[in-house]
Amino acid sequence: MFTDMVGYTALMQQNEQLAIQKRDRGKKILEDSMEKYEGKLLMYYGDGTLSIFTSALNAVKSAIEIQTLNLQEPKIDVRIGIHIGDVMFDDTGIYGDSVNIASRIETLAVPGAVFISEKLFEEIKNQHDIDAKPLGYFELKNVQHPMQVYAVSNPGIVVPSREEVKGKVKQTLNSLAVLPFASLSSDPENEFFCDGMTEELINVLAKVDGLQVTSRTSAFAFKGKNEDVREIAAKLNVQKIIEGSVRKAGNKIRVTAQLINAADGYHFWSETYDRSLEDIFEIQDDIARSIANKLRANLTTEQHQSQLAKAPTENLEAYKKYLRGTQLWDRADPQQRRLALDSFKEAADLDPNFTNANAYLSMTYSFMGQTGQMNAMDAFTLANEYAAKALKNDQQSPFALSVMSFLKLYGWEWKEGLEMLMKALEINPNDPVSQLMAAEYYVLFNNTEKALEHAQKCYQLDPLSANNLGEAARHFLFAGKTKEALKLSEEALLIDPYNLVSRNIHAYALALSGIPQRALEEIQETYKLTGDFPLVLMAMAFVYTQLGGKEKAMEIVSKLEMMMKQMPEVHLDFAIALICVNIGEMEKFYEAYDHSLEKRGLWLLQFYGTIMMKPVWYDEHVVESRKKLGLPVKEKSSK
Repeated sequence: MFTDMVGYTALMQQNEQLAIQKRDRGKKILEDSMEKYEGKLLMYYGDGTLSIFTSALNAVKSAIEIQTLNLQEPKIDVRIGIHIGDVMFDDTGIYGDSVNIASRIETLAVPGAVFISEKLFEEIKNQHDIDAKPLGYFELKNVQHPMQVYAVSNPGIVVPSREEVKGKVKQTLNSLAVLPFASLSSDPENEFFCDGMTEELINVLAKVDGLQVTSRTSAFAFKGKNEDVREIAAKLNVQKIIEGSVRKAGNKIRVTAQLINAADGYHFWSETYDRSLEDIFEIQDDIARSIANKLRANLTTEQHQSQLAKAPTENLEAYKKYLRGTQLWDRADPQQRRLALDSFKEAADLDPNFTNANAYLSMTYSFMGQTGQMNAMDAFTLANEYAAKALKNDQQSPFALSVMSFLKLYGWEWKEGLEMLMKALEINPNDPVSQLMAAEYYVLFNNTEKALEHAQKCYQLDPLSANNLGEAARHFLFAGKTKEALKLSEEALLIDPYNLVSRNIHAYALALSGIPQRALEEIQETYKLTGDFPLVLMAMAFVYTQLGGKEKAMEIVSKLEMMMKQMPEVHLDFAIALICVNIGEMEKFYEAYDHSLEKRGLWLLQFYGTIMMKPVWYDEHVVESRKKLGLPVKEKSSK
């Protein structure tokens, strides 16, 4: 049992005689109680004490008596915290987790209160003369898991509200997830409206200083599922959950939202808004401000003075097309992304000023050009055109800035690309796309540590996105961390077994883990799904190489060369070069390597520092080409 006299030092400065009187009286009450309830006072320290008991019941009864007597005039403000467990002694004192936990619980308490741990409550809960009220779970400093704390509620004992409880709790990020708002109307249009409400609220809160917000993909994984908030929070690695509902009737809507503490289901805040449909972005603004203030996050002066929530588009049909496109994009395979391209085009045609639709069009064309699905230069031109439109519509859009920053890399404009990327991350550090783009930038510059930092941040923000987990796995593979790449790609495939990025990286990781035969079986299954997709062919050739099948790898090179003859402007040189360097076909490697750089291909520049290009880390031709572009090269070890 820990006790602490509150305000003693301040009272000594104001009224020394009264302070001494209270101290001496409090000491007498404590020592008498120790004798009565067979406790042992181990030490006085400052204004506090530490005692032990051989009985849980006696400890609580002692605390109740101490506080009851302390509340008599002149009142003594004392906090008490008690826990039960093993302790250790030596010549200098008492030790153990139980001591630490009791100390932390005491700091949570308020004057006049007795706080006890859940473990102790279980020991005394059947005692008819002792009452206690649960206060919920708390994350205590240097205590691994959240702990349920109870306040003894016998007559005369102070029982505070949850919001009054302060103490040495672990300092944690304000991390939260916005779950899909439930539709309470039969109108099918209302479900779409709910999805839009959820997505825009995520976007608004993600830009608020001090908040870490889970991305859309992971949040929407729980749509229509009735899971416990604690389980959802554990899966998303967040401490707070926002959930709500929307009821629409004609032009009127009712939006209900609540902010929940994930550890114990405690409702920090809830509000109901009855408005007209035109006011929806004002409602989002109100909710965002209320939550930000409740979590004590900082709104900048500019954010206080301006509207946080802005309509992404006023064309409802365009917004539908856009949402459909984002769902298709997340699958990451060529066919789905072509369908996503069509949806984004329709959205941009319906509203040419739709920033995110234009940004996604740019990103999709860039992907298609770099992976050999269309003329590389045509793709680059279209990607630039749509990125420019997106930025013209909104120069502060982190998504548009990130997309344009990556296009700057295609133009070898390294400095401009990094500046745009840093601006995007400054505006919204919670955007997984920007975090992923940062990882791509740093791997290009051989900065493995920074690349992994941003790749990890990407999947932490969106832990249920198979695509982001797969992309993070790719960066771990680049860094030579095969075990981590294998684990992340397996997690991604549990979420979406058909995600192409994850399937490919999983095959690479299996091959490098010494089980190439299993890798071959997996990549052959992927090939059945995608056909002659260059990234899959490249992975298959790598697996064959690990199995000693140079001839099979060369057959894939021949297939890629035939595809290039049929479509000369398509960028497949990178795949040929990466296969040839691993099977020792250096003449073909140099030819394909140079052609790839002529077409502004980034793949070989990014792969340079990875195990895939280890044979040419110090190759004179490769080193000189990177130096001309202003890119770093590997330094030979002095050993």
